[in-house]
Amino acid sequence: MNIIAQEFLSTEEFELLDELLERYVVKGNANAVISDCSELDGFLTAIHLSPTPVMPSFWLPVLFNQESSSFDADIEQLQEFMNLIFRHYNFISRILRLGKKFYQPLLAEVRIERRKLLLLSPWCKGFMLGAKLVKINRQAKIKPFLEIIRQNTKIPKGDVPLMVEQRKTVKQIQNAVLSMFTTLVLVFDEQSKK
Repeated sequence: MNIIAQEFLSTEEFELLDELLERYVVKGNANAVISDCSELDGFLTAIHLSPTPVMPSFWLPVLFNQESSSFDADIEQLQEFMNLIFRHYNFISRILRLGKKFYQPLLAEVRIERRKLLLLSPWCKGFMLGAKLVKINRQAKIKPFLEIIRQNTKIPKGDVPLMVEQRKTVKQIQNAVLSMFTTLVLVFDEQSKK
């Protein structure tokens, strides 16, 4: 089994991660910043776009919106929670480097009046939070790409967009992320090797 397959979370693990996010991050915290796996995926993706390494000690307190030492938790469950977060974090790192054929934002789906709707706003909100944290939102050369994501932080009102339109928007987001990754990370990696 290859490393990427080992890091990719199964459906059951994503469900568990959603439950644990609810337990450790959202429950009782009106200011929770990450509420589901889609927001977490967006947040972690933005963290990976920083041209310089970002230590988990910097972004974990933001994820929990509190000091991570203040948990009243079962230590085994908390370790499992952290393991799932870091496996997904590592998966995103590897998959971004593989590019367009492999990278996809993790989006939830809901049914509205017998039609599927891809929920873009949670992923986009998580991404914008991470972008602000690592200050990539200040980079002029990626502002057009960030704008594509920012425009999708709100839940659409009115008619549910056709799936074709939704997939087009997802493709725009995917391309924006990969363009930012190329601009910020791969170029920085090449320059630092010289």
